[in-house]
Amino acid sequence: MFKMALFLWKSVFGTKGKNMMKRSLLIFLAAACLGITACSANKDTEPVIELESEEENKGFVTVAPEYGDVVKSVKVTCTYQATEQEDLYLKGEGLWIETLNVKTGDIVEKGELLFMLSVEHLEEEIEELEYEIDSISLKLAHIREMEAFELSSKEFLYSYTGMTEDDKKRMKEELEEIKKAHADEIRELEDALYITQKKLEQCKEDYDEGFFRAGINGVVTYLEESVQYRFFSSDKEVKVVTISNLDSCYFVAQNTEYADYFREADSVTITCTDSGAQSYCEAVPALVGQWDEKMYFKPVGEEIYDFNQTGNIVVELEKRENVLCIPNAALHESEEGFFVYVSEEGILNMRYVTVGLCGSELTEITGGLTQEDTILLRK
Repeated sequence: MFKMALFLWKSVFGTKGKNMMKRSLLIFLAAACLGITACSANKDTEPVIELESEEENKGFVTVAPEYGDVVKSVKVTCTYQATEQEDLYLKGEGLWIETLNVKTGDIVEKGELLFMLSVEHLEEEIEELEYEIDSISLKLAHIREMEAFELSSKEFLYSYTGMTEDDKKRMKEELEEIKKAHADEIRELEDALYITQKKLEQCKEDYDEGFFRAGINGVVTYLEESVQYRFFSSDKEVKVVTISNLDSCYFVAQNTEYADYFREADSVTITCTDSGAQSYCEAVPALVGQWDEKMYFKPVGEEIYDFNQTGNIVVELEKRENVLCIPNAALHESEEGFFVYVSEEGILNMRYVTVGLCGSELTEITGGLTQEDTILLRK
C-alpha cells in the first residue's frame, strides 16, 4: 500500500513530490498511531493510517535511543500542619474586643496576652463591690464589738454582788436577751457580706475571662478578620484565634503506601511550589511509631513554613544505570506487545521491542533498537 501511494505521488509530482510525500507520510503515520499511551494497560489493534498535511501536524519529533539512567519514582504529597493547637472562642451577648496584641504569623509564649475584651464596666463594678464589702464588714465589726461590750458590762455588774442561784439564772437570761437583740442585725449583715463577696468573685472571674492568653507556646495560625472593635453577639461560639504549637509542626503525608522507603531514611527533600517558584526543605522522618495512617517529617532548622503549605517528596522505587532507553512518549503497546515507530529512509515502520524497567520519564529497551535507529516521539 505504501509503495503504491509513493508510486502514484511520484507519477503526479515527480521526484520533488516523492520527497514531499515521504515527509508527509512520516508525520501522518505518527498522527494516526500516537493515540496509544506509553506503558499503558490499554490494548489497541494496529492503527489505521490516514494522511494529513505536514503543516497541520507539528506535535512530533524524531529522536534516537540513548544510554542513560532509568528511574522509577513516585511523588508523595505532604502538607505542613500542627498536631497540637489551641483554639480560643467567644460566646455571649455584646462582647467587645478592645485590645488586640497579635497578628497572624506572630510567635507567642504561654501566658502571653493575645486580646482583651472591653472591661471598663467590670472595673467600676469591682471597685463598687469592694467598697460595699468594706462598709458591711465595718458595720458587722461594730455591732459585734457593741454586743461584746454589753455582755461584758452585764457580767461585770453581777460580779460585785454575792450571786444567788436566782441571780445567776437572771444574768443568763439577760445575756441571752443581749445576744438576741443583736442576732438579727448580725445575721443580715453576714448574709449581705456573703452575697456581695460572691458577686465580687463572679465579677473578677468575668474580668479575668476578658483577658485571653496563650495556653501554649506557638505561632498564631488563624485570626478572625476585623476582630478588633467588633461586637460579638451570638449563642454560638465564634473562633477568634488559633495557636499552633511550633514543636508539633510537621509535613504530614496521608499516603503511607511507601512508608517502608522512609522509615530508615536519614532525611528527605521536600519540594514546595509557591506562585510558580520552587523551594526545598530538608526534613527527617518523625513519630514513626504513629505511621499507621499518616507519615510525619520534621523540617531541619528553625524556619517556619506557611501552614497548609503543600510539598512533594520523590520516592525512588527502582533504578537502572547506563542502559539503552527511550522517552516514554515514544513507546506504545498493542495486543502483540510494545512497539515504536522507526524512520527508515523517510518511511515509518512499526517495530516491536522488548523493554525492561519502565521509569517515570524513560523506559529501558532490552531488544529491538540500537543507538543508530531513529524513532518518532510525541512532543
